[in-house]
This record gives sequence, structure tokens and C-alpha cells, in this order.
Amino acid sequence: MAKFSDEQVRALIEGPRRFRVIQFPGSDKLSVAVRCLTEAELDDCRTEAQIGIWEVCRRRGWDPAVVVQVDRDVLKQRIKRATLWKAFYDPDTIEKEPQRFFDAPEDVADLDDITVDLLWLAYLEHQDIANPVLELADDEKAQAAWDSIKKGSTPEAVLNAYGPDTLRRLLTILASEARNET
Repeated sequence: MAKFSDEQVRALIEGPRRFRVIQFPGSDKLSVAVRCLTEAELDDCRTEAQIGIWEVCRRRGWDPAVVVQVDRDVLKQRIKRATLWKAFYDPDTIEKEPQRFFDAPEDVADLDDITVDLLWLAYLEHQDIANPVLELADDEKAQAAWDSIKKGSTPEAVLNAYGPDTLRRLLTILASEARNET
């Protein structure tokens, strides 16, 4: 069975965090860099979306629960826009000190729905491309990676960098190992 070195494990962890430069939707000349967000960053996006809804409701004298019941997509749309603001960067800055593509979350809020949907699809496509599960498509490689991770002194630090799909795959391997040992 193949052994994974620390460098290989680190590459698996850092791979999804790398930038990919793409064309900005609807433009032949403008490019943008995209990266996958960490689980903590996605949590921040969800929190920011909820706070945004709460603030709008407070200003208008509305009940947030009623607003979400009336428009069930309002929270999803706010999360999507918060994610886009955090995931897209100026491609000219990604080598040194990455700077966000949009100056403020309000810039994303001002985008039309078509542009938001196209950017969202680009973000999802980047997730698929950068997904470490694709690197672990072979069960033998996945097993070797898991063996390397569980031997580490702080596996939780390593595992925090993985997304849900990868963690599910690693847990499946772990459950399989436990079943084989009994």
C-alpha cells in the first residue's frame, strides 16, 4: 500500500484553497480569481446572512420569522452573495497579498441575479475541480491518506481543513476499518 508523505497530505489539504483564475461572467477581458472557502468562512457567511435579514427586518418593523416564511429563498440568496464576496479575488493580487475582487459585500448585493447565478456556478465548479475527493478516487490512496492523517499528533487540525464530502469519505474508511477489526 502506498504511503503518503507529510508533503502529500499537506498538498491534499491546501489544494482546495488554491486560487483558480476564470473569466468574469459576461466579459471577455475581465478575469477573477476564485477559491474554496473553509467551513469556518462558510459559517461566517451564514451568520452574516442571518444578521443582514435581521437588520432589514428591524429597520422596516418586520418579523424575521415571517419574512423567511414568506420568501424561503431569502436566506439562501443572502448566503450565496456573502459566499461570493468572500470567495472571489483580484487575480493580480493572489501571488502576494490577495485582495477581494469586490470592495464590499454591498457590491455583491448590487449585482443582478444573472451575474450572481453565473458567479455561483463558477464557485461550485471550482469546488468540484479542487475537491480532494477527486484526488482520493482510488480507495487504496484514500486508505493511505487516512493512515497518514490518523498517525499525526493533532489529527483534528488536519481534519478541520477538509470539507464535508471528504470527511464523509474518510469516516467511511474508518468505519470500514473498525468493521474489519471486529
